[in-house]
Amino acid sequence: MMPLGSILGQSGVGEVFFNLFKIPFLLLLVVVIIFHLRYRIRLNSISILFLTFGLFSLFNGLLNNDINKAFFTHIYGLILPVLGLSFGSYFYKYAYDQDVRLFHIVFKWSFFILAGLTFVYYLLYISGVINYFGMATRWPYLAAYALSNNKLMMFIAAILLVLMTGKRSMIIQYIVFIFVYFIQTRRINPFALKKSVKLVFLLFIIGGVFLGLHQGVFHRFDSLLKIDFQDEYSLYIATSGRSAEVFGLLSHLADDTDIWLMGGGFGETFTYMAGLDGEPYALTTHYSHFSPFYFVLVYGAPFTILLYLSIIYIMIRSFTKISDVFYMIAVGGFITSFFSSIMLVDLQFWIFLGGVIHASKNKKVLGKFNLVTRKIIVRTKGVCNV
Repeated sequence: MMPLGSILGQSGVGEVFFNLFKIPFLLLLVVVIIFHLRYRIRLNSISILFLTFGLFSLFNGLLNNDINKAFFTHIYGLILPVLGLSFGSYFYKYAYDQDVRLFHIVFKWSFFILAGLTFVYYLLYISGVINYFGMATRWPYLAAYALSNNKLMMFIAAILLVLMTGKRSMIIQYIVFIFVYFIQTRRINPFALKKSVKLVFLLFIIGGVFLGLHQGVFHRFDSLLKIDFQDEYSLYIATSGRSAEVFGLLSHLADDTDIWLMGGGFGETFTYMAGLDGEPYALTTHYSHFSPFYFVLVYGAPFTILLYLSIIYIMIRSFTKISDVFYMIAVGGFITSFFSSIMLVDLQFWIFLGGVIHASKNKKVLGKFNLVTRKIIVRTKGVCNV
């Protein structure tokens, strides 16, 4: 729905199609809510942190803010991590073998479907039908799946395809995936690389980058290379408008220093000047594309520090234990939270993080969603009852 919305919306068919991405998000949330009507919510340190500070932010918002769209969006932002972490824990622990098989089938078919949609978007872009080179997709999730299951050719294809989307932030996640992959598999030794397919893997990556340069798919990086930190317009262009959002939020926090400590509560908003690349206008919003700033705005700095330290601890503790798609997606999502609102809108991130938290504490389920591990289990036992 997300890439289809990008194609239809950017093609001028109708702006309403940009909202198609909300459909699977809401459907998944409905599934998770229905699940928890039958099974109790499993709590961990992060969900307890959210519930504790969330209760205070709820009352803070009721006392100081209007009950409007922003207020309910922030409630949604509280429900997501609590239910997502719980569902991810249940799923990692109790998924049967047929569920795991379906999990892999969905990822494989999603790869081919998204590849086709990406080709369509890129062809429409180079033909001039689409002017904006920035297709919203879930390529990092599929790239994480490919690399964590040692499907290197699929990952190489994912690199070439993400270049066709024009999204710069996704490339950062890919770099993180490659770093994690080589460290976890202990194949970072260059002499070992010469004796394995990993050398070919690296050459393909380099070749993909050069192909991207030749095709001009990196032109959105030009503004980053030419950035002038003393020029407000240059910053605005290089960050796709995010710099104005940050400056506006920091100005809002400076006007009311109590927000740094306690947060503004549910329904808190701030205003900043957008449209600096054309006709400037004031825009009022209830979130930031930088997840840490969003948490400071609503919950305060102490909550934000505790949350990020907790996630960093989980990532470090799990680094040597978990080598599967759950860890890859969770670490990629954590990195991208510093330049996106993923923790506010994406339930899937919290589900995968919930799986990581459960797996890191339970050695018996480690590798359960790893395709190679499952094949070994099936060969040795005949039937895999997970």
